[in-house]
Amino acid sequence: MKPWFEKELAEADILKFPDPKAKVIRMPSVQSYPDFITGVTDLQAKQKDGTISQETYDKLYADLIHRFMKKESFDTPWYLRESILTEAQAGDRGEASEVFTACALHIGFKNKIVDKNMLYSFIMSLKPSSPNIEIQTKRNSNKDSFHLKFMVSKAILDWIFNKKNYEFETNNPKAHYAGMLDTASLIVMREYLPVIEEIYVNHREDDVNISIVGKGGGSIDVKGSVSYPGSPEGGEPIKDMQLSLKVGRTHFDQRSGLDFANSFGEALGIDTKSLAKAAGLTPETSTWKKYLKLRGQVAGKSNRNFRKSPKGEKVSQQIKALMVAPISKFYKGIATKLNGMMKSGNAGEKKERDIMANAAATITTGVFRKEGRVSLLNFSDDGYDVLDPNSIDKLSSAMATSDLIVQFEQKDRPYLNFIDSKDGRKWFHIRNAMDSQGTIRNFFEQGDKFKDFKRKVAHGSKPDQQKTQPPTQQSQTKPQQAQARGNDGDMYRHHGAQWINDRTGRIATRDVASHLDQNKHLQTPIPA
Repeated sequence: MKPWFEKELAEADILKFPDPKAKVIRMPSVQSYPDFITGVTDLQAKQKDGTISQETYDKLYADLIHRFMKKESFDTPWYLRESILTEAQAGDRGEASEVFTACALHIGFKNKIVDKNMLYSFIMSLKPSSPNIEIQTKRNSNKDSFHLKFMVSKAILDWIFNKKNYEFETNNPKAHYAGMLDTASLIVMREYLPVIEEIYVNHREDDVNISIVGKGGGSIDVKGSVSYPGSPEGGEPIKDMQLSLKVGRTHFDQRSGLDFANSFGEALGIDTKSLAKAAGLTPETSTWKKYLKLRGQVAGKSNRNFRKSPKGEKVSQQIKALMVAPISKFYKGIATKLNGMMKSGNAGEKKERDIMANAAATITTGVFRKEGRVSLLNFSDDGYDVLDPNSIDKLSSAMATSDLIVQFEQKDRPYLNFIDSKDGRKWFHIRNAMDSQGTIRNFFEQGDKFKDFKRKVAHGSKPDQQKTQPPTQQSQTKPQQAQARGNDGDMYRHHGAQWINDRTGRIATRDVASHLDQNKHLQTPIPA
């Protein structure tokens, strides 16, 4: 006997639901994207083929921005890190300066002297070990050891070991790294000789560590630390040896990335959200959406080939044309707001002082002294200039007494000039720039007044007399007996039991002395 509902089913009119045209679509998750550009590209494709609606696209796009903004660093946002790793300029002199300076410091600590010939020989000896360099010396007679560690980046790997890039190998004063080994050696002998000598007379077992921090370390490029019995775990920083290195550049900070407008607010101590929105630089504005859509075509490693094509270059130009007016409007808004605030009595005076104090702080670190007391060293064609921590303190104090005016200036890109109204000279400026990937960058760069606080050191200048006095043994030496050229290229005179460098007045290193003693044919007798 069949149940009653079977009869009902047989006689009923069954309405069949339509078959779905496609399987159920799973909504994209912003957490699944490895980087911002991949996410934008995928969402654009899904919105274009109808998989997601415009409303859904807008929501997911906003979520995507918030996700990656949380991971941003103002010094090295994701797009800068990717650009650094994949498209750093071949032979980059800035990255090379880090290698030269770190190696010069290592040699200086080990031998108590360094010059361009010693530095050149040492760098060339590293080639078989590259790109991951790590050297740990045995303890010397003072029971000190010296550790050097860094990685040679792809951008300079084939350059720093190529002899043609050095002037004294090619007799070419315009060689790519011309003068840079001289400068690195000069920095060590002029700035750090007293620190080096202290290691040899402090009667303790020191482990001196020199490392390149580079792009991963914010504003610090090269740092020195020392470990000894009883020192803090990880050692302690060597005095004034947290170095920010530049090559022919004057910028001391940058505010970049998708959240650059808010980072301006941090740097200047003002709320920039309304200014950014009015200029079309916030996620909900049509200008910003169009900017990101265009930028998704040229930014990142995956778009490198297209970016270099004529079509890609055209997109890059479209981005620059699109964004120059909004960013100029944003800059103008900041100038107007700051000048208005600084005219409002005591509150304005406080705001002015806060701005100058923040600017002084970013000179050393880019992120408000989080990295300690940093020395800013700039390589130039004829030597270097330096803003050491003491000079930065003086600069900061001078800024605190300044009457500040903020001036908007439109050049090829917008500028904000921070002027001392007392003398009309510029403390610093902020300028906007964009690269072929559509990256928005805002550089904080030194003005004319910085020159008052810098020390300029030229090639050929000698260390201060008190810093270069050879050890006391020299005053007790016997008359010279011979002269010869060492394996480091310098001339030496034999004084009793010691070989003395003609150029520096210092005792030869153990390696040089051994070379001179063993090669009698190199020696020229000198009458007593």
